[in-house]
Amino acid sequence: MPSTEQQPVLSERKSNRSKWIIVAVIVALFLAGGGILAWYLLSDPDPDPPTCEEGSVDSCYRGTCNENKCTCNQGWTGEKCDRVLVCESDGDCLHGTCSNNVCSCIPGWGGNTCDVETQECGDKNCVHGTCEGGNCTCEQGWKGVECDEWVNPCESTCVHGTCSVAGDCVCQDGWSGNTCDTALARCNSHTCTGGSTPDPAAVNVLCPNGECTDDVCCVLPNCSSYTCPTPNHLPKSEPAQNIPCEVSGCSTETCCDYSCASHSCSEDTTSKSNPETIRCADSGCTDKTCCVSTLTCQTAFEKNKDFACDGAAPMLQPDKPCPVSGCTFETCCYPI
Repeated sequence: MPSTEQQPVLSERKSNRSKWIIVAVIVALFLAGGGILAWYLLSDPDPDPPTCEEGSVDSCYRGTCNENKCTCNQGWTGEKCDRVLVCESDGDCLHGTCSNNVCSCIPGWGGNTCDVETQECGDKNCVHGTCEGGNCTCEQGWKGVECDEWVNPCESTCVHGTCSVAGDCVCQDGWSGNTCDTALARCNSHTCTGGSTPDPAAVNVLCPNGECTDDVCCVLPNCSSYTCPTPNHLPKSEPAQNIPCEVSGCSTETCCDYSCASHSCSEDTTSKSNPETIRCADSGCTDKTCCVSTLTCQTAFEKNKDFACDGAAPMLQPDKPCPVSGCTFETCCYPI
């Protein structure tokens, strides 16, 4: 039995022997492919390492250290209480999800609440679009990797037409509408009204703005079929067949002129012979057109004492009829 002095030495030798045995086992584990387990045994990691030191004011950024763990103040999170508490549910993150009270953003977005668009499209300029998830999302009417290729909006929608460079449908004859899918009306579908009749030359004529009218599709009546009321009217001097009537029909105003039979002559005048055959001007009937004077130079003198030929210029022809405008010195007297 070893003495009392030898016991510590023996104990130390046993301890050293145990350590060497452990080292030998570890080496064997490494050689046998158990490197991970060996590393774990050597490092002896603490499964729950401390995050702060008791009593240290710098260990927890916005909190206090309790049992080597940070207890964060309201509104803060993280091992060191160094992150703002941003979210409590996914709804608080605009383009991401909420994990441990922090927003985890999808590619292309950043910021505390994933509301800031980040440029993760590399060399892609996204000319007419935005960068989302590393790719360009194009605006309407644009395509391509960088949203720089114009999409002609009508290239596949012009039913009866062609697409212009400006993106508008140019319709074929007989079609209209944004996509050239509306058939235009033709005169063969129109019913003439009033006294008009279908125009044979306009059967296939397209109606302007798709609206057919008698003016476009029909032969309007003319004055050859109208009889002017007598005796106060006469047919116009222009050939009746050349005078078109209104769509509603012919009328005296359109087809006829007034005759002198409709005129009443003024004082000291009387109607010309056959007044119903005398056409008045467009401005209307007058005494000058329809009437003759009933006065002569002598009767005019007798009626109007202010009118007289003086002794040096005696009356030329006392029985000469006066014009409708009246007798004058020049009309009835010899020149001096």
